[in-house]
Amino acid sequence: MSCMYYNSNQNFNETLLFIHSIGESSSVWAGISPWLAPEHKIITVDLWGHGNSMTLNSDLSLKSLADDLYNVLINAGSPDCYVIGDKFGCIPAISLAYYYPESIKGILLVDGFHTFNDLHIEKINANVLLKKRQDMIIEFMDKLNTNENKKLLSEITDVSELTCKRYFNIISSESINLLYELTCPYAFLISDSNTGPLLNKKYGVSESAIFGNDNLVSNLFLIESSTNTINNIKKAITYLKQEYQNIIKNKVNVFFSKQANGYYKSTMHSSEGLGDVIKLLDVNNESSVIDLGCGAGHTSYALAPHAKQVIAYDLSKNMLDIVNNTKDKLKLRNIFTEQGDIDVLNFKNDTFDRAVSRIAAHHFPNLPGFLNELGRVLKKGGLFLLVDNTAPEDPDLFVFTEIAEKIKDSSHFRLYTESFWKESLYKANFTIDYIQRYKSVHNFEEWAEVASLDENTKDRLQKIFLESSKKIKDYFKIKIEKNKVLEFTIDRIIIRAWV
Repeated sequence: MSCMYYNSNQNFNETLLFIHSIGESSSVWAGISPWLAPEHKIITVDLWGHGNSMTLNSDLSLKSLADDLYNVLINAGSPDCYVIGDKFGCIPAISLAYYYPESIKGILLVDGFHTFNDLHIEKINANVLLKKRQDMIIEFMDKLNTNENKKLLSEITDVSELTCKRYFNIISSESINLLYELTCPYAFLISDSNTGPLLNKKYGVSESAIFGNDNLVSNLFLIESSTNTINNIKKAITYLKQEYQNIIKNKVNVFFSKQANGYYKSTMHSSEGLGDVIKLLDVNNESSVIDLGCGAGHTSYALAPHAKQVIAYDLSKNMLDIVNNTKDKLKLRNIFTEQGDIDVLNFKNDTFDRAVSRIAAHHFPNLPGFLNELGRVLKKGGLFLLVDNTAPEDPDLFVFTEIAEKIKDSSHFRLYTESFWKESLYKANFTIDYIQRYKSVHNFEEWAEVASLDENTKDRLQKIFLESSKKIKDYFKIKIEKNKVLEFTIDRIIIRAWV
């Protein structure tokens, strides 16, 4: 099947996927999405039978809609996103988050209460409901009386009765109940203040997850009150991002607490690139160093003999317990441990001469917050050295490596491209003076063993590698024997910057 029609701007910022309602098209977002585009990658999609997407000759299902929307994400070069669904568009938004949990960071249900409270309860003839909606749109558009909105009206109302029937047929209590099985956060944007208490009471939605517009004459507030809607969508997205960051931080703590011994014994983590770290960080017996996301402490052990003191900083207590035990065995008395969030560093301004983060930053959910805190605690002229997995700029390669990382490790947040690191460090007032790129060779079994993957997950990853394109196999140097992946490469980057 061909892909649904979609539009997308091309960048590596976090993605917002917009899904319209029945009888509409992606054009309803025309006054909304440009205001969000500077900070996001925007994808607007036309559902089957709407706008520029073809009409299907078969019935729909929640799973088929989720599959088709996921294909849009992949084709657009976005392995994950936040989803904004308008009215009926909330149903495919929920389905996408349910069937592809690794790819959906959060969903915003715009006027979704009416979908929940009316459509799945009252089974109205599709033609009657469509006519009722078209009459309402026509009446509302006449009040606005602009050529732009009349053009939009012609696009919105040009949907067949059969198409509407196929969508209405999948509305049921099942489609609503999926909401309560989601692992990602969700929020509501409502069209009147009376809906909030009902959502809170009937569906248990937290008041902090409800955002609203007041004093509207219709539920077409994407058009009627676009300024308020834009502001509320921004607030809701900020809320969802914070909730998702909290989820990732919790997953990081759980995952690395569970896998602490595996990472301590890992050959790659205990050796790769440590000589370069010592050389490039240029520490001496007067240097105070912080090892950010220290994990099992291998970087701290390597730096300690050359520095005045090293602070091993991590969110996981189990990782820090390993560091404390190992530093005592190695008699490295100048290593001290500190537990905390990466974007809220528990230190005074101008505390450190040097900072390092080695093979950890792809777990940092708030990169701007981290870099701002790092700039605060480093002394003027202090050095920061980053060593981490990085993402290729090519969308196909980027999507492949991101999907593999997310399946392997649910605490993975994102691989950042070289260009994204450059831009982020520049915005945080760092000056880059060294960049090195290289490929790190990974044995598939060891890579999976460090994460304690079960056989089903290993098989799923094997399948993704085996079924990848020649372009992907060549780039990541995937070595296969007897239909098994033996090894592959991961792109790594070393960046040195100073404040």
